[in-house]
Amino acid sequence: GRGYVADDGMAARVAGGIEGGVSIPDAISSASEHETASDAQEWRELACAWDVASNAGEPLAPTLRDFAGSLRDLAQAQRDITVALAAPVATARLVMALPLIGVLFGVVLGFNTLGTLFTSPIGWACLVLGGGMMWLASRWNRRLVRSAQPRDLTPGLEFDLTAIAVSGGGSLDRARAG
Repeated sequence: GRGYVADDGMAARVAGGIEGGVSIPDAISSASEHETASDAQEWRELACAWDVASNAGEPLAPTLRDFAGSLRDLAQAQRDITVALAAPVATARLVMALPLIGVLFGVVLGFNTLGTLFTSPIGWACLVLGGGMMWLASRWNRRLVRSAQPRDLTPGLEFDLTAIAVSGGGSLDRARAG
């Protein structure tokens, strides 16, 4: 996401909501509906933090500064995951291209590679088995990369909001219930 840098459209939508009598957190939530999914989620989180801080009587500036720090940490963790997965993804793509490169080298070196693959039963068997294994490898790699991605893009948000509510002087039970 953008880290809460509002574009003119977002700012105008929030201002319009506030002028219409909507609370600031509700205006932010409503305006976020026009953003991309990840940006909208960040804006809704900001609205939640603002709402909890306002209701708990917590000073807004330090609360939002701490909350922004948490979101920066989460964004950095997501960038770290992306960097860590870049090499395995690139390696998988290269490995998927190797059979085609091998066939092309065979043709360039003067071997009857294409004739063997497409005119003999052993060639057909190699094509079918190789294609099936490549398909399985591709699906397996996609599943591995998907499983390495975080499922919850805002881990600890509930704890941050509880900390905001408690630091405003509220009880822990009330903070959890709210």
